[in-house]
Amino acid sequence: MSFDDRVHVLVPAQQVGDRRALHQALEDIHEGGSTNLHGGWEAGARCLADFAQEAGLSRVILLSDGNANVGRTDSDLIAQQCGELALKGVTTSTYGLGHQFN
Repeated sequence: MSFDDRVHVLVPAQQVGDRRALHQALEDIHEGGSTNLHGGWEAGARCLADFAQEAGLSRVILLSDGNANVGRTDSDLIAQQCGELALKGVTTSTYGLGHQFN
């Protein structure tokens, strides 16, 4: 997934095999204007939730400046949803990008 003011599915959730499609999808990501942090995270987490029980590891790796300004921005609500999905086997790791990440 990538996200700015909208969420974009770059590659559907799948077992990692041929990584060329994943590498190409990463190369095609470009900076947008806004940050729908919740929307991007939620789309990725919900895709993984379907596979979490059968997969050994289902993790959203969230790369962002963390400055959410589009969509849901309530950190308490987002933390609650992260907890709920973690109980279903989907965890989240976050990595701040840029000099002013939140």
